[in-house]
Amino acid sequence: MDAAGAAILLAITALSYRLRATDLWGSIAGYLIGLIIALSAGWPWVVVLIAFLVAGSFATRYRYPYKAAIHAAEEKGGARGYRNVLANSAVAALLALGFGGARGAQLALMFAAAIASSTADTFATEIGLLSSSPPLLINRPKSRVNPGISGGVTLLGEGAAALAVAFISILSASLHVISPSVTDVLVVALAGFLGCNIDSLLGGLAQTLYRCDVCGSYTETKEHCGKATKWVKGIKLLGNNGVNLLSTIGAAGIAWLLFIFIG
Repeated sequence: MDAAGAAILLAITALSYRLRATDLWGSIAGYLIGLIIALSAGWPWVVVLIAFLVAGSFATRYRYPYKAAIHAAEEKGGARGYRNVLANSAVAALLALGFGGARGAQLALMFAAAIASSTADTFATEIGLLSSSPPLLINRPKSRVNPGISGGVTLLGEGAAALAVAFISILSASLHVISPSVTDVLVVALAGFLGCNIDSLLGGLAQTLYRCDVCGSYTETKEHCGKATKWVKGIKLLGNNGVNLLSTIGAAGIAWLLFIFIG
């Protein structure tokens, strides 16, 4: 990447911060990840990452006041911090680094699948919150949960996730990040969709959950309504970002297995 490319990436990062898609440290983390991907694999890969950021930010802010009213909105107006940025894109950055050294087609598929999983998870959560039907726990389909609780899924959310993986897989093929073949597009879409549901499964089984004594709602944060929350269940060290990271690893792993099986 030359100086002009670095400047363009910096301008995109500054715009992300200005539009509050990311906070300061989230913007810095995003810039460094974009730089790694651009230097290792090229600009088309960065465009896929930016597409995730733009689409995810749109989904997060869509009907944000309603989400806030039901205590399910992202904090800070939806601006993503560095932990969230790393959880959703660190695996993709490492795969881009690997591609820079090996140029393996499977690494490109794994990269696109990891991004597709992150995009699908964001869409499933943010659009699923608007469902008229209450979410059901993915590991206990007869159990209803409040909107925004990890592990809860809706038909609307699953449909949004399907659209998200289709968008990322087709975009990746059109930019020749992956081969523009039906097989590769389907591999990325399937791996991304399954990765999204791995996120939901881990969220329902292992992610930590707290209860706010002020409003009575369940949350994934240690503080709510200005007061400390009480732990209810889950592994205390496994929060939403940890689950996001594991789900992107799972999506990349599924893409690799599909590549080996089909190849």
